[in-house]
Amino acid sequence: IEKFPYKSVGKAQEKIDDYSAAYTACYSAYSTNSSWKTFLTAVDKAAKSKDLDPSLVAYYKYYVALVYGKSYSVQLKYLNEMKAQGDTYESVYLPCYAELYLGQKKYSKVFSTCDEMLTYNNQDVYGYVYRSAAYRLKGEYAIAYKTCSEGLKIAGDDPLLCYQMSIIELLYGKNDLAFKYVKIAYEDAENELSYLQASSLYALCAYIKGDTTTYDSINSDVTSNGYTIADQVTAYENGKTDVKTIFTTNGGDFTWTASTSS
Repeated sequence: IEKFPYKSVGKAQEKIDDYSAAYTACYSAYSTNSSWKTFLTAVDKAAKSKDLDPSLVAYYKYYVALVYGKSYSVQLKYLNEMKAQGDTYESVYLPCYAELYLGQKKYSKVFSTCDEMLTYNNQDVYGYVYRSAAYRLKGEYAIAYKTCSEGLKIAGDDPLLCYQMSIIELLYGKNDLAFKYVKIAYEDAENELSYLQASSLYALCAYIKGDTTTYDSINSDVTSNGYTIADQVTAYENGKTDVKTIFTTNGGDFTWTASTSS
């Protein structure tokens, strides 16, 4: 909760006072309450007393619901509350919807949400990121690749798109290209989750490539920051999984046995 998970939130300077007030109140409620129920009570009290923007209150409720691992319906409820306030924060809630739908394998909803994002802003990176990920999970690698390529032409070496392209190249067995793209994703990661995912993919690519220097360096960096490489990388090294299983089944991405962020 300490960082905005989407670039469009952090860059909305015209709304910085509203963001700051809502963030401060919600972070205080989150850090001083040990349960979801007491968090909600504290947030609602703060929202009323401080006249917080209801859209942003709904956003932070959604985000903390995500942190707490609340159900799809609970997360959807707060995104719907945010959307009901109008389209001022469309660039914030649309990527959240796309990620939520992707996790539920509601691919038609992912695609329609991405259409909305790109209609709102045809340079919105997330419209390409989530569309590409959805096609990959559907096993339609060629369309996933095309989508990612279109995004990269518009956004340059965006780290989120480079991460997605690295996965696609790895699925195609083109490890040198996968290595090239994930290096960018790793070096330019913009938040904690992106760093953890890119670190794990970079380590996996380095292991497959036989680049022990890079592999050891990544492991050392991740460990020094208090984290671990994802479980699937170790499983791959032990012959218990493969690239296709990691990136096309379940959530189609890395997981950890214990939460590494709060």
